[in-house]
Order: sequence, then structure tokens, then C-alpha cells
Amino acid sequence: MIIIGFEANSTILDEFAKTPLTLSDNLIKKLAEIIKEGRNVFLPPFNIPVYDMKKRKKQSFGAEQLLKLLLEYFFITLIRENRFHEQSEETGKHLSAIHEVIDYVNANCLERITIDELAFLFRTNRSTLCREFKHATGCSVVEFINEKKAAIARKKVLETDEAFTKIAEEMKFESIHYFTRFFKKMTGMTPSAYRKAHREEQKA
Repeated sequence: MIIIGFEANSTILDEFAKTPLTLSDNLIKKLAEIIKEGRNVFLPPFNIPVYDMKKRKKQSFGAEQLLKLLLEYFFITLIRENRFHEQSEETGKHLSAIHEVIDYVNANCLERITIDELAFLFRTNRSTLCREFKHATGCSVVEFINEKKAAIARKKVLETDEAFTKIAEEMKFESIHYFTRFFKKMTGMTPSAYRKAHREEQKA
């Protein structure tokens, strides 16, 4: 066991009080440098209280300054790595929550899903949900839902001979008019034109 004593007037370091930490390889190497430089500054024995330690009269050039710099580097890096770890954990939680939202939308995309409903179900607020969803998927909640609906609609139009009124009903559109308008907005073509164009393309 190695104990390094030091004095610092920094409340930021309080967050490490009584908290065991696992050091990165970089910080382990830096700790070894601190111990080595400490031996250049202080005389043995080294297992006594800091205030009782005596400095060497002949030190390597800049030894004390280098020791301070090494300590500063060590703690600055330690704080950065710890905060990055906390941010990564928080990001992981957010991504997990977004995956749950995506699973819910996939299972219920033919229902009328609203952002407020999703925010309520997943215990968040509208703005946070929209921001985190866009960050994780690259598209808005509404865009994602519409694309899921459009994918199902395209599949039904191309792979079945069902009447468009029946498809509209199965997909829970209020009317064939709304279904046609939605389909054209998402594909650039009406359902009938889309089916005809792709089937002619398959015959060619």
C-alpha cells in the first residue's frame, strides 16, 4: 500500500473523499512519476506524516515545481476521467430509455401515438424526449413514427392485392383520403401509382 499525503484548498477534490477509484493506466504511470519525484524532494523515511518530512538540501533542478505540476496533472486528469465516466453512464441510461421508446413505437405504430403520451409513459417531459430521441436516432419522434407507418404501407401496397380502402382501414387511418395523402407525402406517389410503377418495373 502506498499513501501520498498532500494539502489542497479545493472543494472539487471533496468528491473523491472516501470514494475508492480505479485508476487508468495513464494515471497509474503518473502516480509512479509522482512517487519517484517525491523521493527527489524529500529525505527518507517516507512512512511518516507529511509535516514531519524533511526536504533534501540538494535536489534535482526544479524537483519541487515538477512534483507540484505532476500532482496538478494527476488530479485534473482524475477529475476529467471521473466526470467523463459519469457522463457516459448518464448517456447509457438515456440510450436505454430511447430504445424502450423505439420498441414501444415499433409495437404500436399503427395506433395514434403522441409525443405527450410517450413522455408520460416513459416518465420524462416533451422537450427532453424530443432532444434525446433526435440525438440517438438522427430524426424526430414524429418522423420516426411516420416512417414506420410508411414502411408498413409500402409493404402492403406492393406485396398484396388488397384494396387501398382496406389497407387504410387496417392501418387505422380515418379515411382513404387521409391514407392517400399520407402515402403520397412519404413516397411522392399515390398508392395506385406506386403499386403500378413497381409491378411494371418487376415485369420489365
